[in-house]
Amino acid sequence: MYGRRRKNLNENELYLKWKEATGTERETALLGLIKELTSHAKKVCWERIPDFGQEIEWISNDAVYQAVSHLDTFEEKSAFSTWFHRIVLNACNLFLRRIQEQRLEAPLEDAKEMEIKSNPVSNLLLKELVAELTGEERMLLELLRDGYTRREAAEFLKVSPSAIQRQWTKLATRLKDAI
Repeated sequence: MYGRRRKNLNENELYLKWKEATGTERETALLGLIKELTSHAKKVCWERIPDFGQEIEWISNDAVYQAVSHLDTFEEKSAFSTWFHRIVLNACNLFLRRIQEQRLEAPLEDAKEMEIKSNPVSNLLLKELVAELTGEERMLLELLRDGYTRREAAEFLKVSPSAIQRQWTKLATRLKDAI
């Protein structure tokens, strides 16, 4: 007949195996756990932040490092996989917050790109208007400039699409009036 298939252990079982092991068995168990955690982290990151494919490797490795370096502090109040999943989500959320902060803090280059060659006075007015925008208005303008749809911008900014529509209408009117 067929040989017995070896059962793949889940994260919770691998954690318990690591916890109970000693010596080289503990190292082997840790390597198996790291492999499983890395797979889990990448899946979560791809679901949470699919637009940042290049950074997913870094974020998932960071989450695995955080978990492995704190294995001894796991209090077992929940399943190990739940604890690790939360670590991965926190790493993804931290990354998204940093991206959002960078976009809010970065000077908007739109005024340079939106040169109105036929009327230098309008170009100057547009640059002044862009400089007066609030951080949220700048963020919206930058997202739309970068090709985000209004729905995607709403998801990113965590507001409703109708709120984005209202902001965009108000912003577009101000820009047109300035020109």
